[in-house]
Amino acid sequence: MEPIKPMESNTSNTFNFVDEETMQKLQIAFGVTVASIIGYTYYKYFTQSDVKSVDMYQGSDQLNGRHVAFSTCINYVDEPVYVEVEGGLPYFLEGNYLKGGAGVYDVVTDSGQLFTVDHWFDGISVMHKFEFCTNGAVKYSNKKMNKETERYIKKYGRWPGISFGEKRTLFQRIIDLFSLREKAGNNLNVTIKRIRNKFYNLTDTNKLQEFDVGTLKPKKECIDYSHFDPELNGTSSCAHGLRDLNTGEYINFSQFGGKYKYFSLNDDGSVKVYPEFTIRSTYNHSFLMTENYIIHTSWPFYVSLPKLLWRKNVEEAFKRYEGEPSKFYVISRETGEIVSTYAFKPGFAFHTINAFELGEDIVLDFLFYEADDFSSVIEGLHVDNLRSNGEFKLGEYTRCVLPNILTTTEEKMVEPTNNYGTLLELPAINIDYHLKDYTYVYGIGEGFESIVKLDTNTGETLVFNEEYQVYGEPKYVPDPEIDTEDGGVLLSLGTCTKTKRSYLVIIDAVHMELIAKCYAPSIIPMGFHAKFIHPEELDSTYMLLS
Repeated sequence: MEPIKPMESNTSNTFNFVDEETMQKLQIAFGVTVASIIGYTYYKYFTQSDVKSVDMYQGSDQLNGRHVAFSTCINYVDEPVYVEVEGGLPYFLEGNYLKGGAGVYDVVTDSGQLFTVDHWFDGISVMHKFEFCTNGAVKYSNKKMNKETERYIKKYGRWPGISFGEKRTLFQRIIDLFSLREKAGNNLNVTIKRIRNKFYNLTDTNKLQEFDVGTLKPKKECIDYSHFDPELNGTSSCAHGLRDLNTGEYINFSQFGGKYKYFSLNDDGSVKVYPEFTIRSTYNHSFLMTENYIIHTSWPFYVSLPKLLWRKNVEEAFKRYEGEPSKFYVISRETGEIVSTYAFKPGFAFHTINAFELGEDIVLDFLFYEADDFSSVIEGLHVDNLRSNGEFKLGEYTRCVLPNILTTTEEKMVEPTNNYGTLLELPAINIDYHLKDYTYVYGIGEGFESIVKLDTNTGETLVFNEEYQVYGEPKYVPDPEIDTEDGGVLLSLGTCTKTKRSYLVIIDAVHMELIAKCYAPSIIPMGFHAKFIHPEELDSTYMLLS
């Protein structure tokens, strides 16, 4: 028997039972683990502000300027309370004004630190309601729509999953790869829509959160559009689905990877899914519609899926189709086929306003941003910039005409037909003129400091503003006894940055003059979109566009 030979020395690998390739993998894994521990420790203990008191983020002595309107909601009113009304209420104003959107920007974590949301679009959802009673009184209530996300942040001190604009360091992204944590809810904080006699919170994902208008209580589990038809299983949709008041149809799309399926949902339970079409995948927050056509807006910006999965941040995942124009696809509401395509200068729009047919042409109105301004527009809406009274851009009212939609067989370039230079955001019109030739559009002005009325035919404007006030999206409510387009009133949530009081302001839509204010019991943070619900809308097939 031969003697056992000693093992040969291997200076490159002291663990002789592990080959060279495996050792390199172990070393990388060890390095990643150490880096993750260091990164998490730095993030948890050195990147968040200490909290001395709740007043730090909503207290009368701590805030000033626009920070007042972008503070965090801390007073919750489950049972409606009567509020102070200053001025006389219009006789026809009966029903519920709902305002959703961002309401919580700051969360005190369990470790006593302050987490502040980076971007306005990520503000945690809170619903506010002003109820106009038959006796002329007004009640107010509110409710959190997304306790799960707030609870998660409170426990872990960080944003869960994918956000619009929450920044993550390299260390934090590595931690996310190894994190297995509980479900943290859906932050559906953009629009309020009525679909099949139920009310939902929406955003640009394929998610819907049902809630009760009376109690504001949200359902815990969300649905998506595949709830109505299995074919509608895309990952994204559009926050601004549109309703045809004449047919009662709610129209939107489901999309994944550039494969789009438009659909209509009717209160009678019917579903119409249009033929799928494939084009470049783009970021869509809204689209347009006429009596006979859907106009799909394709702006030359998209969200890169690999970047989104790695950064978990929509803002950092945006990319541009360099050298490509904006495009409008005209789709028949009867057949679902694309009947014509038009090109427009590069840029984008968060919000469309209205569209209507004029003979064989289609007129489109929207709030346009130049392509080169895309990044600065998104950056301007970060919470720290809004709170510090920093500048942010508004969209320019833009009209263009798509000519000869039935005879245009090749892609045709179109140009803007107006040069008013009017800057607006969060637009509203008289809903009775949706899909029709119209005159007036309303929206917020520069710095949220005014509400603007624009005559689309002449470019003339009227402005409502008061010193130290900021305003949210205006909502038009018609006077049933006046048949003029602007004969009703505008409702908008306002906040006085000097007295630190919030209120629902009621404005004469003809002369843009103050009628009344309904004061809330505490500050209402600046949200996004609102909806006015007439009483009959809760118990009939009466429809309103929102």
